[in-house]
Amino acid sequence: MRRQIQPTATRIAGGGRRSFAPGKSMLPRLVFTSSRVMISRWIVYAGWLFAFLCHAVSAAPVKYSFDSWTTDNGLPSNSIWALRQTRNGYLWMTTSSGLVRFDGVRLTVFDKSNSPGITGSRFSALHEDRAGNLWAGTEDGGLLRYHNGVFTNWTTKNGLPGNRVERIDEDEAGAIWVYTDQGIAVWRGEKMMKVEPTPGTTRTEVERLN
Repeated sequence: MRRQIQPTATRIAGGGRRSFAPGKSMLPRLVFTSSRVMISRWIVYAGWLFAFLCHAVSAAPVKYSFDSWTTDNGLPSNSIWALRQTRNGYLWMTTSSGLVRFDGVRLTVFDKSNSPGITGSRFSALHEDRAGNLWAGTEDGGLLRYHNGVFTNWTTKNGLPGNRVERIDEDEAGAIWVYTDQGIAVWRGEKMMKVEPTPGTTRTEVERLN
């Protein structure tokens, strides 16, 4: 007499039960589970490799290149006395043969031969005020302000004590202080005025106050 084999059951994850007949292979389920494990491992390995490559790229040294400009490729002079980048991105330079503006590609030269308002081409000091105006001093042509594409000039004829400008500053109130070889002037309220030091006060002491 043959003995009848009854299906058995086993507990699986999640609390459920699944019946199977004795002798029935579990190989397909094991193969499927192994495949999922291998895929998960490859995902982890790929993540590690990606992180390593990102770190290697970020740690790579940055290489810089240097360009130079002289009278051979655009500068009016090889002597630069002051350098300033204004808020609109232009780089301005004073030279002994003109005021130069660099836009990242081209050099533009402003001098008395091509720009109304400029009376001297030997430039010295530079300053950008809080309103975005560019102030430039010259060695023999006084002071210039560049505003909305127009140059305005001050010399001994209209307020400066001397035509050789050595330094330009701005105080907390927005007044522009101009230091020349013959004295100091201040631009305040749209007017240039000479500064008369009080008796006993030296020029150095006045400069320290501003």
